Amino acid sequence: EQLINNFWEWSNHGKLPIVIDASSCSLFLKTPPTEIQKQTLDRWKQLSILDSIEFAHDILLPKLSLNPINGSIVLHPNCSLIKMGLTEKMETIALKCATHVTIPNELNCCGFAGDKGMQYPELTSAATQKEAKEINQNNFDGYYSSNITCEMGMSQATGKHFCSLLFAVEKAIINKNQQF
Repeated sequence: EQLINNFWEWSNHGKLPIVIDASSCSLFLKTPPTEIQKQTLDRWKQLSILDSIEFAHDILLPKLSLNPINGSIVLHPNCSLIKMGLTEKMETIALKCATHVTIPNELNCCGFAGDKGMQYPELTSAATQKEAKEINQNNFDGYYSSNITCEMGMSQATGKHFCSLLFAVEKAIINKNQQF
């Protein structure tokens, strides 16, 4: 309840969106809370909680002039992003940032499961084996997802540096023929 009440204050009573740059947290916060006071639930219903992918696609892209970088990037749409139905928006953003975008055919859950991948790296290793092999058969210029723990898991699995897709947006904003 305290978090919802904080969001209520921070968002000027629901007038400003709450943007979350971790898709698993976005999914959790968008799920109707249970066992809370009616006033808190009413506040939650008035909040606009956006995943960073929604925010970038729906609010930033229409206002930005992006210059796609001549290069190829690979995306790892994570489980929560898929459950929220945001994979297409992620791909649309990526196509505004780079000339070639790949979503692996062997896309799977990274198995990081919050902090479990730190405690049991074999979970991530097993879960990502096929996807990591597919990714490593190519040489991409950038590696992106939308959840820091998934980015850690995919970085661990592939040996490549995965980061938030928002970094690709930033690069496309300031693109002066730069590379990833």
